[in-house]
Amino acid sequence: GVKMSTLSSQQVLAASIALMGEPLGVAFHALDNEMNWLHFRWLQYCELFHGEPEVIPLLNRTAGPFFRLVYMSLWEQTLLHLARITDPASSGTGKDNLTVCMLGGLIKSEPLHGEVVKAAEAAVEACAFAVQWRHKKLAHADLPTALRHPAARLPRADKDKVDVALDRLTDVINVVSMQYLGGSQLYRAMMVPPGGAESLVWALRQADTP
Repeated sequence: GVKMSTLSSQQVLAASIALMGEPLGVAFHALDNEMNWLHFRWLQYCELFHGEPEVIPLLNRTAGPFFRLVYMSLWEQTLLHLARITDPASSGTGKDNLTVCMLGGLIKSEPLHGEVVKAAEAAVEACAFAVQWRHKKLAHADLPTALRHPAARLPRADKDKVDVALDRLTDVINVVSMQYLGGSQLYRAMMVPPGGAESLVWALRQADTP
């Protein structure tokens, strides 16, 4: 397969088009970028709020209210991204969306078409909780939900459910990637450049040292 990690973004796009044709290569490249950003944000969130046990107390001592905002921002943006990337391929108004659900419509040959559709359906199911959070709380202020009406209780949303959702989304991408690129996309193992959450935690530890 093509070693995409050694290429620039434009070279990756060109390689995707060369191997998959258009419009599949273009859509795959765009979704791959979305997945990279989604996983990058999630890795930053986990580094800060699900990392080593002493990190949370360190953040609270340093700037508790600020890091509470960071926590909510990263969490809510992750849920919104999960909902967005599993939207229908076209909205009710006929507007096309960039979503894993569009891939099946761009692949006609079997059994690949069926495999992609099945994987996308599993991803939609795994991300359904995030869609409910978007509709009821994050993008709209549903009144019964806001007033904590028992019948309007939101589904459970936690790290485990996000991890499963990310795995199911990766499955969709990798059905296509294995077929055309000869390998899988290893989003969980991405290299995070210096200057991220890990660097921040290191600096805070140095400042916190007596």
